Amino acid sequence: MNDPVSRRVLRESVAVALTNLVALRQGGLGSLPLPEDAPKIVIEGPDPDRILLAGSGVVTGYGVASHSLGVGGHLARHLGAATERGVVLDVLPLPSLLLRFVPAHFATIDLNGYAAVILAVGVNESFGFTSLSSWRESLIATLRLLQERMSPGGQVFLVLIADPTSSPLFRERPARRASARARVFNQETRRVVQNEPNVTTLEFEIGDVSHEPRLYDATSYQRWARQLSPPVVEGLRRRRSLG
Repeated sequence: MNDPVSRRVLRESVAVALTNLVALRQGGLGSLPLPEDAPKIVIEGPDPDRILLAGSGVVTGYGVASHSLGVGGHLARHLGAATERGVVLDVLPLPSLLLRFVPAHFATIDLNGYAAVILAVGVNESFGFTSLSSWRESLIATLRLLQERMSPGGQVFLVLIADPTSSPLFRERPARRASARARVFNQETRRVVQNEPNVTTLEFEIGDVSHEPRLYDATSYQRWARQLSPPVVEGLRRRRSLG
């Protein structure tokens, strides 16, 4: 536990565990299955686009037993159908991820071969105590790393924080506080990336909620992937047009 990576993971895990203890309803995430298969989705087709889908929240796959049924699988199928090309999509679930640790997590990943990186992060910060200035600095550092290590024309997509009050997993009072913080973080993210030609924000709405965490099922992930996919399709086409 003396190496920097282990200490980072420990800090993330402790911080998020404390947040979950306060914010999650009884049962919470522990009542939901997680994908058990290989975190790679392959859609056959010519000249495939390689995509990395990484992060917390919607990426993790709570509620389904296969990544093919999670947002990654549905997103890959949407992209393959829209572009008429193959897709190789790697899923990197990081449920305890904090934005300030993204560069360290990506340090050992060869990003050069990816046409696009889709990053979902922020739900943990929305329930925590991250300052807006820290969020901004971490976001800029993350974008700098991705732009330096991806191939020219590589597309970066940042999934904005979905409204925590729409999720059946969270208690009402912590979710309201987190929702206000999420709006501030999302607004700052839009501001930071507005002049970045190869960076796009993505949004999805959790949708109709019940009081049961079974909202997190294959049908929900299919709906969310449908909302996320159009800007990604556009970005992949833009990258191809640049040669």
